[in-house]
Amino acid sequence: MPGERSLYRKIQVTIEYAEEGQPKNVETLVEYMYRRSPTNFAYYWRDKNDAIKHDYSKNSINDIITLCIELGLITKNGQLTNIGISATDPRRFPIILGKRTARLLGEKGISIEKIVTAINRTLSSAVPRPSTVDEIWSHVGETDKIDFLTFKRLMNLLGECRVLFMTQKRIYLPFS
Repeated sequence: MPGERSLYRKIQVTIEYAEEGQPKNVETLVEYMYRRSPTNFAYYWRDKNDAIKHDYSKNSINDIITLCIELGLITKNGQLTNIGISATDPRRFPIILGKRTARLLGEKGISIEKIVTAINRTLSSAVPRPSTVDEIWSHVGETDKIDFLTFKRLMNLLGECRVLFMTQKRIYLPFS
């Protein structure tokens, strides 16, 4: 299971709070989540006395809500879509998130078929080895609709949703 501070868990927590808080807009959803102090959005540091301090990041919460809107899980008003409501079921969440992530990548010009072709290219080379996101990015071609960091985050989500099988830095083929 993905870690507590992973993108996967942040999205899951966000849709749970959107369901629970019934926000009137995105700003009230951000405020509701911030007041609930979700550890998924905490950041830590040490003060000058070497004591550990922490706070919660409204920017991080807002970024995840924006991603949820792009994925079609939350409306621009901060409320759950019908798909978002379905995704609140923990058994269905990874399936829905995986499909929505693949759809978003497709909208940005990078289909799952292109990703699989790039993976197959490295696996069938003279020295076969699993691909990294960097290698896949170089094969699928850059597009003006998505930057590398976003691509990397979405590829990680595909792995966490088990659309693609992956280990720490290597991506294999889709699950059958």
